[in-house]
Amino acid sequence: VRVTVTISDATAWLNAVGLDINMSEVFAGFDETKWNNISKTIEGETDTVTYVLYYNEKLASEEDITLFTGVNIPTSLTQAQAAEFDGSFTIDVLAEAVQTKNVGTNAYEAFQTVYGN
Repeated sequence: VRVTVTISDATAWLNAVGLDINMSEVFAGFDETKWNNISKTIEGETDTVTYVLYYNEKLASEEDITLFTGVNIPTSLTQAQAAEFDGSFTIDVLAEAVQTKNVGTNAYEAFQTVYGN
């Protein structure tokens, strides 16, 4: 399973929490023992920051997993940093999965083959 988390208003986000965040501190319910944070990308044109994560294990049939349950506001967030968000930001989550049975490779390699990234 690969999950892409894209956050709008990257400029304000990066000023508030930075790029190299501790996912479990910012995202409530995030279990860092179950997810690998593979990449972080800042897109200037759309002013977004994207985190790509891979689940560490194969899922059983019809198994449910949780990426996170909420977003924690950092206690270090200042009024000036909060004002940069201009009232809101969005978090878009895209989950993808690759069938591993009969694929002949691991899921990470399968995503590289299909998406080239």
